[in-house]
Amino acid sequence: MVSVLRQAAAGCATHLGDASRSREGSLVDEHAHLAFSPQEKRATRRRVRRTLLIGVSALAVALAAVAATRSATEPKRQADCRQTLLIVLFWPKGHGAIRSVGFHADRKPHVEIYKYGTHGYPTRNFLVYGAANQSTRFSKTCKATAGQEPSGTIRRRITARKARAFSCRMPSGGVVQTKPIRNGLEIDLGAPRTRVVSAKLHPHGSTFDFSRQWCNPGDPPS
Repeated sequence: MVSVLRQAAAGCATHLGDASRSREGSLVDEHAHLAFSPQEKRATRRRVRRTLLIGVSALAVALAAVAATRSATEPKRQADCRQTLLIVLFWPKGHGAIRSVGFHADRKPHVEIYKYGTHGYPTRNFLVYGAANQSTRFSKTCKATAGQEPSGTIRRRITARKARAFSCRMPSGGVVQTKPIRNGLEIDLGAPRTRVVSAKLHPHGSTFDFSRQWCNPGDPPS
């Protein structure tokens, strides 16, 4: 009887050992199946690097676009250029190079403002520039100011739609103001309750309203 029990126990032990080895073998096989080969690991790393580079490049492009937009589109600006007489050039369709006065081609609809002079348009006389793409430039002569701005109706108003040069007087306390408008830029000259000029620059259909009381029109440089 004892002999029979010993044989049965030995058989069970053998069976359990085989089962344990079988399970261990299956786990080893499963882990071996899940493990990546060196080639697969390298391929995965390359895919991750590519994805990161694409993401960084897209972010750089987006930031550059935002920066460009901010530089081209400026907020309202206002300055006292401390001049009683101005020359205002209105270019509703831009212009080509004008060698007689040293102007480079500028095809954007724009306005240029200079100190009054009788000997062309030297760089030292430049005061303000504004274009339909909402870009603006002010010389160091013009000092930024806030508060009082050109307002009121333009007396004896005339509207110009072709390129002209205007000689304009500025009222006491007069300033130049530029401000973005829908699809363009507005440039106003004058003082509170005395608006002298209001130019509205657009890619097409720019206009220049001026006071015949304060400005005299003439031919633009050519």
